Amino acid sequence: MVFGGASVVCWFCCPFWMIVWPLALPIGLTGVVRGLIECRAASRLGVSRTQPLTGLVLGTIGTAAAAAYMIFVFTHPDLPIQD
Repeated sequence: MVFGGASVVCWFCCPFWMIVWPLALPIGLTGVVRGLIECRAASRLGVSRTQPLTGLVLGTIGTAAAAAYMIFVFTHPDLPIQD
């Protein structure tokens, strides 16, 4: 699979992800929950929901990236990062 001229598999093998994904998953999930709570509060108060929606989107993207990496690592036990 090629994305932007680089292989997605090589992108997932980056040592940066090995360090970041255990932190990104709980932080992303926290961002999603907080975004939902803030969106509900903003709609009840009748104020702008731009910031809560932005936080919700960013939390969802971070959570999805961390979950995708976690699934990739656990389904490919032959990767060099697991040695």
